Amino acid sequence: MKPYFWKICFILVLSLLFLAGILLVFLFRRLKQKEAQRKLLSSILESSRNELKASLLLRLCYLDKPEPEDLAPLLSFLDLDKELRHTAVALIHFPASSRLSNSFHKDAGRRLQDSLLALCWEAAGEFFPSFWLWETPDTLLGILNIAENLSESLYLPILNQLGECLQKAYAGREEARPPVIAFGSMISSGELLHRSYEEAAELLNHKLHNHISTPYSYQEFQRTEIQFDYHKQQLLARYVRLGKGQEASTFLNSYFSVIHANPYTSVAYVREITEQIVELISSIVREMPVVLADCKPLLECAKGQTEHLTHVHDFGQFLLPFVQNICNSISAVSANKGKLKIDGLISWIQENYHQDLSLEDMAAHIGCSPAYTSKLFKKETNYDIITYLSSVRIRHAKELLSTTKMTLEEISAAVGFNHQQTFIRNFKKQTGLTPTEYRNSSAPTS
Repeated sequence: MKPYFWKICFILVLSLLFLAGILLVFLFRRLKQKEAQRKLLSSILESSRNELKASLLLRLCYLDKPEPEDLAPLLSFLDLDKELRHTAVALIHFPASSRLSNSFHKDAGRRLQDSLLALCWEAAGEFFPSFWLWETPDTLLGILNIAENLSESLYLPILNQLGECLQKAYAGREEARPPVIAFGSMISSGELLHRSYEEAAELLNHKLHNHISTPYSYQEFQRTEIQFDYHKQQLLARYVRLGKGQEASTFLNSYFSVIHANPYTSVAYVREITEQIVELISSIVREMPVVLADCKPLLECAKGQTEHLTHVHDFGQFLLPFVQNICNSISAVSANKGKLKIDGLISWIQENYHQDLSLEDMAAHIGCSPAYTSKLFKKETNYDIITYLSSVRIRHAKELLSTTKMTLEEISAAVGFNHQQTFIRNFKKQTGLTPTEYRNSSAPTS
């Protein structure tokens, strides 16, 4: 009995050991597969690290209210929690990139974008550690890591130097227009990155709208842009003279939003600026007598109204419709200006048809070039200007043929034709009859 028992136990132990071995082999293979999967995922994540980083940075820039509990693990995984403690956003608008990316030259567009991205990495690396990505086909977004020991008075000049360096590096390219560069203010946490981005975007839009290519930061923008300097005066005056109400309103809206956002702007200062703008527009309108009659009530009302405004916001709300109405009046007159010119020219032709008139003489009378005069006359009357002059002369010639016994030579000279043959040829072309045939057909019968 005993040998048989031990034999069974031995078989059971061997079976258990065999099963344990199989289980260990299975577990070992599973661990090996998991390790391979982990390595594969790590390699994928590492290869996509820049894409993940770019996606997260854009998310931080676009969020008005960041979600720290959601973003913290991602920030830690990509080592961004420390990098974003002293950071400023840079935005660079490259005109050429948009032009190529929107054309059929897709490869050329990608090559240009790659070269511009490399240019920013290289140039910015000499000043600050940075990360660059394309936000739009024509705008690069940069995250600049600023050292903690740099105060505002130190890092702002460095930002401007970086902007000048980027423009110089770009200057050797075929594109004539320099890139437009804007820097946001420095932030102290990744959760505030959207604030620096919004400031840089506001400054970039301002520069694009006002055609400013000089690089400077948002802090400098806040200090200088509340002044209504010569450049702003000239830009607004240009919009008003051309009757461009939409552009003038956009410009003033942008300007007053900056003033309103500055807590140190006084009501007295804004009232002074508003009165300066009203006087500028009044001087423009006074140069246009045709417009002055329509706009005079608006100007008189505006001069007294600013005294009753008490809040910074009120001045912008007052100026926007005022400027829009002035521009609408100027635009309406400009639309009729061509018709007024041609109406005056027609009256002048009817009074002076008998003289030796050339296209140059008629163009000089309305102060335009001969080519433009001919084009404008055709547009307003649907007649060729020389044909119209000839028709006026023929009309008067028909009257003389019917009511007088003047010779053809005398009639030809009286209506402004230099040669009798020219008169006869034009008369037959317009009436189908020679002057003699017309005289005979219009003579009273016995």
